[in-house]
Amino acid sequence: MLKAIVVDDEKLALDDLVYLLEETKKITVIGKFFSPVAAQNFVLDGAKPDVAFLDIQMAEMNGLDLAEGLIERGSGIKIVFVTAYNEHAVEAFALNALDYLLKPTDLQRVEKTVDRLIVNSPVTVNSQKKVAVKLFGRFSLTVDDRPMKWHSRKAEELLALLVVNEGQPIHKEKLCEMLWGDDFQAKTIINLQTTMFRVRQSLEQLGCKTKITCRNSCYCLDARDWRSDLSQLQQLLQEKPINVTKIKQIYQSGFLVENGWSWTREYSARYDMLLIDKGIELSD
Repeated sequence: MLKAIVVDDEKLALDDLVYLLEETKKITVIGKFFSPVAAQNFVLDGAKPDVAFLDIQMAEMNGLDLAEGLIERGSGIKIVFVTAYNEHAVEAFALNALDYLLKPTDLQRVEKTVDRLIVNSPVTVNSQKKVAVKLFGRFSLTVDDRPMKWHSRKAEELLALLVVNEGQPIHKEKLCEMLWGDDFQAKTIINLQTTMFRVRQSLEQLGCKTKITCRNSCYCLDARDWRSDLSQLQQLLQEKPINVTKIKQIYQSGFLVENGWSWTREYSARYDMLLIDKGIELSD
């Protein structure tokens, strides 16, 4: 039986959903909260729910921000968003491994969600999975030689950007600017958070422990034990004598050149100059 927490700052909506969940006989509600902060602390203190049902619009903290915190603190936790705004749910929250409920809901719809959660129960997460990243030519990521399947092009681009800046926090607004351009709008943050959920899902579906944290409105990827062609290139450039043949095999046509992302130009120029400074011709 799945264990759940339910968070909604409206008492009637909270009680109704708890009642419907318990009526399915397939889920146990181990915590119900009016306060998103109290729910977050509940998980922080050691509770291990399988799923969290979160209202989106709450005064103290919105459901997206709470979801990020719960995902970081509860390994494998699934998120089901609850909303009264149909267009927002369809646009931002109908993700492959997540679900959403529209208010007011009923037992039949709740049972469908619970059944979906049972079918999509978390895979065993193994932090020792071998992750390989390719940053020259076209971006790719494999886990134990299994290629990552991208939910969207933006998900692919976001993870590439985090990998390139591994270990360095990047502010949410900076990420939005780099991925969606200068025309920043409030909904762009929702796009970013939704895309981040997709990235985390894709990694978890391959059994790879998610290492993306969010602190002080900044995202950061810990990929120290991931193998990348960039780190291999940097190591080769430190060796004497320099193996030009191996370096050119890695470098191919350039840094992420086949993806066509605008933000890669600065990085591409940096690595071009790194090779030129070492006396390596970039073209035959």
